[in-house]
Amino acid sequence: MKRNSRRLLCTLFSVVITVGAVMFLSATLIRGTICNEEYMLRFLQTDTIEQYCYDTYNERIALLAENSEIPLRVFEVAESNNSYKESAVERFFSGGKTEIYTVDRITTYESLIKEYLDGTGQSYDAATVLNTAEKAAKIYSDSFGIRNTDVLRNFVNNIKEAYPKFVSVSFMLILIPSLLCVFMFTKKSRSLKYFDMAAASTGISAILISVICLISGTGTKLSITPVMYQHGISNAVTVMLVSALMLGIIITFFAVSSAYRRAEKQSKKDD
Repeated sequence: MKRNSRRLLCTLFSVVITVGAVMFLSATLIRGTICNEEYMLRFLQTDTIEQYCYDTYNERIALLAENSEIPLRVFEVAESNNSYKESAVERFFSGGKTEIYTVDRITTYESLIKEYLDGTGQSYDAATVLNTAEKAAKIYSDSFGIRNTDVLRNFVNNIKEAYPKFVSVSFMLILIPSLLCVFMFTKKSRSLKYFDMAAASTGISAILISVICLISGTGTKLSITPVMYQHGISNAVTVMLVSALMLGIIITFFAVSSAYRRAEKQSKKDD
């Protein structure tokens, strides 16, 4: 094979390798961060978010207690039952409803209210009690639940489902061109410059993609409420993108360093 044709083919192979490497790195990084429950819990179960949720709940449930003339302690009993506590974040990853407006919670409030009224000998209207219980459950949902998560949930589920395919395809895009590139040279070391080229291109691609996503505010336009959860998700995405940026810089540095050392050795041989 002519030298120029071989160079052109190996350059094309390095481009294919770059595509496979970028695909693998992107899918793996997203799968290990945004799609990882432990990672997301670090941003969505912070003291700040927890305090915000409790402050919102306490303020609104106190107002309901005043308006319904049901002592606040009656509603607090439901929250003191640890076996009944629910995490909206955990429900998100388990496939449950993150709004956490459940029949069980309504029933719990309703039972506690009736128990109080029966204990104090007060007469009551069942429909009114149920309405109060539903309002209490709605307050809990508004305070501790997460809404408008459909877009993010679909994204996470799609990535989890497609990840094995991404890995398989990217592996083939990297392996086959790499082997072809090596076999095209009698001296295998001559193919290394094309691997340096692919590595540098991968690193630069990671840097550019990360910078573009950071500038465009990826992760800030999901309209998730309460707003503290949106901020938590935005922070999680930002950390992921910064990690990708740093990884791109490291890959580029080592690729350029390797190419420079190889060029330096070749220069000494020529001298």
